[in-house]
Amino acid sequence: MGNPWFQFKQFRITQEKSALRVGTDGVLLGAWCSVAGTKSILDVGTGTGVIALMLAQRTDNQINRGDACVVKGQIHGHTAKIDFGADRNIDNRNELESNCSDPRIDAFEISVEACQDASVNFRNCPWKDRLTLHCSDFRQFQPSGIHPFGLIVSNPPFFKNSLRSADHSSSVARHDVSLTFEQLISGAKKLLKPEGRLAVIIPSDAFEDFRETARLAGFYLVRKTLVIPRTGRQPKRVLLEFSVLPCYPVCDELEILLNDRQYSDAFIALTKEFYL
Repeated sequence: MGNPWFQFKQFRITQEKSALRVGTDGVLLGAWCSVAGTKSILDVGTGTGVIALMLAQRTDNQINRGDACVVKGQIHGHTAKIDFGADRNIDNRNELESNCSDPRIDAFEISVEACQDASVNFRNCPWKDRLTLHCSDFRQFQPSGIHPFGLIVSNPPFFKNSLRSADHSSSVARHDVSLTFEQLISGAKKLLKPEGRLAVIIPSDAFEDFRETARLAGFYLVRKTLVIPRTGRQPKRVLLEFSVLPCYPVCDELEILLNDRQYSDAFIALTKEFYL
């Protein structure tokens, strides 16, 4: 059994109950996606909350500290909120942004066990006043005709053609049994602001499928980074950022390990604010 917790520089991840532990994929996405000017973020499939917490840390220098924001009479400055149904407060996201300068982060997770870990992690972090956890199915959320988010991130289900785990919670987390690429993309299209972005990390061999699905939904590829596990190896993952605004994509590569098994300078620079 792995370590029940993982320590980052500014927060700790409890992972006692979740089927999946902290991994490189989530850390890469949390460190890589663009957050400049973002006031509202949604993490789909947050798991233990690592990506949401990384984004809270990264946007911490954007906020003007002051009184906690009040939403429907509730102060979000004391504890992370778990909502066991689709939260209607999301429908007031635009009103929230006009009244509060703090970038706010919502996180959806379908696994009750992962939600229990994420709740502990959100409650114990320095940014708990800006985090809201929704233990509910992202597919069932119905927005009320608004586009509340400037950034949606997801480390979505994958291993579509691999053997499913006998552990149902692990299977839900790792396969497309709960959320397909099509469902993620169409849901993001409904929830993003006109200038908003969708950022994901997926297996590199799923890139063409994901890009075509996104194109058909009206998204344009903004950034693409091939993730190479070690010098000379083939890419295993790809980081992608999409927008509904036409643009020319910026493409590059990121090596994690060099041939001497040392981390590359680029990987260290990307993750240095998080890893001890």
